[in-house]
Amino acid sequence: DLESQLGKKLDAANSYRKTIGLASSYDRKALLALYVKNASVLNDLKQYNDAIYASNEALSIDARNPLALTNRGRANDGLGNS
Repeated sequence: DLESQLGKKLDAANSYRKTIGLASSYDRKALLALYVKNASVLNDLKQYNDAIYASNEALSIDARNPLALTNRGRANDGLGNS
C-alpha cells in the first residue's frame, strides 16, 4: 500500500544520508552513486530542496552525470521552477 511504500522510501533516504556521512571522500564514485540515489528517493518523497542539494553534491563530483541532472530537474519542476 501507499503508506508502506512511503515508509520504505523514508527508510531508504535515511540510510543514504547515514551512508554518505560514513563514506570516505576518497571513494568519489561511491559518493556519486549515493548522492544520485538519495536525490531520486527525495524527489519521490517530494523533498525537493533536499533533492536539489543531493543532486548538486553529485554534480560537484561529476558535472555531466545524467542522473544527477535529471534528479535536479525533477526537483526544480516539483518546486515549480522553470
